[in-house]
Amino acid sequence: FVKSLLNEQAWFNQLWQERAKLLDKEILLLWGMKDEFLTEEYLEKIKHNFPHSQVHTFADCGHFVPEEIGGALVPIFQDFLQPVKIKA
Repeated sequence: FVKSLLNEQAWFNQLWQERAKLLDKEILLLWGMKDEFLTEEYLEKIKHNFPHSQVHTFADCGHFVPEEIGGALVPIFQDFLQPVKIKA
C-alpha cells in the first residue's frame, strides 16, 4: 500500500492545488506525532495553509490516531460538531 502511494505524487499535487476550496471550512485535524510517513513538517504546512483548522496532536500515536485512541476521541468530535452559536 505504501509503495503505491509513492507512485501517486501527481494525484497528491493535484489535491494540494485545489486546497483553496477548503480555506473557509472548519477542519478537525487529529495528528499522531509518531507518524513516520506524515511528519511534523507536514503538520506545520497544513496548519499554515488551513487557518480554520482545529488541531489535536497525540504524542504517543502514529498514523492511525482513531484506531490508536478509540473512544477517547468522542469528546473532541462532540466539541467540533457542536452547532455554531450565533452571537446576538
